[in-house]
Amino acid sequence: MPGAPVWAVLFFAMLFTLGLSTMFGNMESIITPLLDLGFLPTWVPKEALTGAVCLVCFLSTTCFALQSGSYWLEIFDNHLASVNLILLAFFEVVSVAYVYGLERFCEDIEWMTGRRPGLYWRVTWKVISPLLLLTILVAYIAFLAGSPPSYKAWDPGYEHFPVQQEKLYPGWVQAVSALLIVLPALCVPGAALVQLLVTRRGRRQDGRRGARPKLQDGGPAEGGAC
Repeated sequence: MPGAPVWAVLFFAMLFTLGLSTMFGNMESIITPLLDLGFLPTWVPKEALTGAVCLVCFLSTTCFALQSGSYWLEIFDNHLASVNLILLAFFEVVSVAYVYGLERFCEDIEWMTGRRPGLYWRVTWKVISPLLLLTILVAYIAFLAGSPPSYKAWDPGYEHFPVQQEKLYPGWVQAVSALLIVLPALCVPGAALVQLLVTRRGRRQDGRRGARPKLQDGGPAEGGAC
């Protein structure tokens, strides 16, 4: 193309700004929950937390800049997001439709918008969406189980070179792939378990506080009778 250096600069400037806009959303999705949960004391400025999060993300992604970075990128791209996005979406639909309650959810929407969702939306949320997500999840897991993870490598000794040779990942890479699938999905039952334990602990403390005045009121009465 005429003026190729100009188009090259514009292209990489576009990629740079696209990456910045994407990272703004990603950083806010991490920093906002940390601030809402009170992860750090109030005297720590938000800028320090933002810098610490960016530094941790930078250090954790240096593996993509190594000589084997393209292979790590392919592993993360194939195993980290696909199953977990479907699984988290399935948990979200089930929790809203069956745990929180579809009628309560429809009442909330009516309170906010003034209109109650129709029959189509209620059937979709309660039946169609969970079934579709579950079907896709089972089919994808069956596909992963039937085809071991592999990658295409440039091997000059390959008889069909320059065609890329397909090789199987070693066992430890397959273990890392399994962890990438399992660990993010454990956040849902893990958060539910923590919330259950916190709720039970709060109920026990409330029960003990309610039982103490009874013992104190009964003590002097028994002493006077003696």
